[in-house]
Amino acid sequence: FSGRFFELIRISHEMILAQSTYAKIIFSQYSSDVLFFFKNLPLAWITGFFRPFIWEGYNAFSYAFAVEQLLFLIVFLYAFRLLFLIKFTHKEIWWVIGILLYSSVLAIVLSLSTPNFGSLIRYKVAYMPFLWFLCLWLIGKRLGQGKI
Repeated sequence: FSGRFFELIRISHEMILAQSTYAKIIFSQYSSDVLFFFKNLPLAWITGFFRPFIWEGYNAFSYAFAVEQLLFLIVFLYAFRLLFLIKFTHKEIWWVIGILLYSSVLAIVLSLSTPNFGSLIRYKVAYMPFLWFLCLWLIGKRLGQGKI
């Protein structure tokens, strides 16, 4: 990454945050662009994967999406548990790692550069189908082993 990458994320973050009203995602502010990115990384990952939470809804559409995100959180936690119970082939391990890495990078970068729930909900279309597929595939794989 170049130093400009972190600067552009910070600039996008500040511009969108200034224009947002009730759908803001608040991250901690730091003096350095790189520090801003890495200190907010865990919250950005959680935001990109699981938010908005039910109590963060602000209209009917956001409440509906929050319910979907709650369902995804439950499915994700169960699928995460299955990661340690299922036997994988070498190829499957790389697919799981690839999907998690791809989704995590997009979730973090999009959450930090777009601190608005309305925009983030629309941008999640780039990675959420892969996460849903991974979770449901893990559950299906476990059921195929005859266990729940």
